[in-house]
This record gives sequence, C-alpha cells and structure tokens, in this order.
Amino acid sequence: MQIAMNGNSSMPYPFLMDIRVARETGHDGVIVVIEKLRKYLLEGFTLEEARTALAGLPVLGLSNVRDIERASKDGRARLLAECEEACRLAEAVGCTSIQLLTGPADPTGPYRDPLGMDLADLRRETIANLKQIGAIGRQFDMDFYLEALAWTPLSALSDVLRVLHDAAQDNIGIAIDFWHLWNVGTDPRDIARIDGKMIRSIDVCDAIGPAGTLAGSDQRGRRVWPGEGAIPLQVWVDAVRATGFNGTWSCELYSARHWQLDPWRTAQGLRQVLSDLLN
Repeated sequence: MQIAMNGNSSMPYPFLMDIRVARETGHDGVIVVIEKLRKYLLEGFTLEEARTALAGLPVLGLSNVRDIERASKDGRARLLAECEEACRLAEAVGCTSIQLLTGPADPTGPYRDPLGMDLADLRRETIANLKQIGAIGRQFDMDFYLEALAWTPLSALSDVLRVLHDAAQDNIGIAIDFWHLWNVGTDPRDIARIDGKMIRSIDVCDAIGPAGTLAGSDQRGRRVWPGEGAIPLQVWVDAVRATGFNGTWSCELYSARHWQLDPWRTAQGLRQVLSDLLN
C-alpha cells in the first residue's frame, strides 16, 4: 500500500513544488497533474530535468486524459493521440499508470458527444475507445484507471464496471473517487463487492451535503476537509479494503479555498487523515 500526494490538492502550484512537498511531507510518491508537467516542459525544461528533480520519488499516477467517449473520427483521433502523448510523458518520468476521465469534463465546452447518446451508444463508443487505448498502453507497458465524473452521463458504478468488463483490457481498471461515487448514490457495499484486482487507485475525499448536492462540474461540493463533510469516510475506506486492494491511495482536496493555505501543512494534514483511516 502506498500513500501518494495528489497534485490536484495543490492545483495552483507547479510541478517542482509538488515534488518537493511530497518528499518533505513523507509521502510514498506523487500523482502528477499532466498539465503541470506540460507547463514545465513548455518553459524550456526537459524530461531529463524532470527525472532529475524527482530523484527517485515515485510517480504513482499521471492525471489525466479526458473525455474518453469521443465518437467522431477527428475526436477519436485526438483522444488516441493524447493517450499516446500521456504514455510517453509517463514513461519518461517512471510512471506506469494514467488516469482516464469520462466526459464531458467541461459541460460548457464544445465537446458534447455523450450528451447526445443513449446509454447503449455511450457504452459502445466507450468500449471501442478503451480497446484502442489499451492497445496503445501495452506498447509502453502502461496501465490506466478510469474515473467516472459525477456530472457525466457515464457515471454510475455499475455502468463503469460493465464497460470495463466488456472492453476486456487487462491494463485498464477503475479509480474509486469517493466524492464522485457518493454524488451518484453509490452504496459502499457495492464497492466492497468489486474484485480488488480491478481497482487501480483510490481518491479519498469528502462532500458538502447529501448525495447529489453541489455535484456539478465546478466541484464546489468538494471544498471541505476530509472528515468534516457528509461522507462516512471510515465506512468507505473499509469497503475498499474489503476488496483486497493494496495499491495507491491519496487524499484529493480539490478545493480553491484550501489551495490558499500553506501547501506543506495541507499535505501533512491530508497524509495524517489518510494514515488514521487506514490504521
């Protein structure tokens, strides 16, 4: 079992600061936000310099490739190109696992493919894409973990598990994000029934209010310290542990309010919360 510092909990801060904070707060590794790594490279730094900066700190996940249901010819081509780029970046920094997200991640943006599909079509297009993503990943010995966003059409745990089963890609599993699953009404007993080998990553987070409250894409309902919100975190952690999962855990505090605080103290506090829940 590994506890990662999640770069989404320190969103305003750059790639190098995430590495430093993760190392200095005793995390086992870091989940790198791909946009932070891209910005680092766009400023003229190299992947070799990124590897040097990591200095052996494991990159336990790369977040993320979005909108995985893209169905148009051009959209699918862009998706697969993004997956290949993500694989190359992950490989370069020693990461073997990449996060995938259902869409539309931004429902106000131009990508709206899933909103015009019925569930059968949505499943079919997603399965087709996952098969191609899995093939790309195998070229790099790369795994993926699919996270279903609460405001997207493909968000129910049962639907995600069915899609993964039908895609039958041994290098694509599921991410368990407490906030997203809470907001679509998931029963933790359903999580406990998942084969632990299907789970690749756990995001422990809390929620403001009952399921479905503040569950939109602005994610305002996440702006609460874990343990101070509505999700019974110990129940959910115990449900995950019942699956036999023994991989990467992180506390994800996607909260603009908390991003204004000292990132070292935030990271230390989140690590302590997770340690307490796991022990």
